[in-house]
Amino acid sequence: MNRLLFFALSVSLTSQPVLAQVDSKIHALCIDAKDYSGCVNLNKNSKKIHKASKGKRDILGKKIIKGWISYEAPAGKSVSYLSPETIQKLMVRSTFGRYFEFSYLQRDYVPPVPAKQGYYGPLKPEETTCEWKSGKRYCTTYPASRTWYPGTPAQPESVKEEESLAIVDCKDRTAKWSQANRSWRNKLPYFIQASIKDFCHRVESLPKSTNKKYASGTPSSEDIEFINKNRSKSKSKKN
Repeated sequence: MNRLLFFALSVSLTSQPVLAQVDSKIHALCIDAKDYSGCVNLNKNSKKIHKASKGKRDILGKKIIKGWISYEAPAGKSVSYLSPETIQKLMVRSTFGRYFEFSYLQRDYVPPVPAKQGYYGPLKPEETTCEWKSGKRYCTTYPASRTWYPGTPAQPESVKEEESLAIVDCKDRTAKWSQANRSWRNKLPYFIQASIKDFCHRVESLPKSTNKKYASGTPSSEDIEFINKNRSKSKSKKN
């Protein structure tokens, strides 16, 4: 009986997530998520983000852009380069301290695509159609046929590159980037997460951007609260 009780207890414990091993910040972030374990794993991976190692080539075999800040994706299938000169605090609603921007180049691995053979479609049987013209019946017979669908050649593996501008909101931890989608998003790629970690705590010390696209308006109470809180943190660290 004791052995059965011990076995049941062991199975129960091993089938549950070991919360003691989950970082308290990640636990707080994921506690209301529908997929708790998935959320934990995603945020654990974000902690593995690291700056690309020094060398002549990056993880994709391309030349490293010297002088630029580089970040590698945890899975090793992508690397992004940030232009240091473009990492600047952005004026939004007449104030600096919440947002920053930067230009980047992102390289993504594109796996090879195998060749696709051409093929014939289903056989279309012989067909005769008739019509009346000027009191006479005219018929046309179309022979049986099959449509040919051409194949596609194989595509070798490659590296896709994209250059764009990213804007980061340090308060809400959201950003807009990429040429294809310029909307604000909270599901962030590895290099945006890394930039938040590296620059949001010192956003006010960054050089000023000349971009005035978002400068008009009056700062909100949330803007002021966040900026003042960030300033207090910076002063306490210096002291």
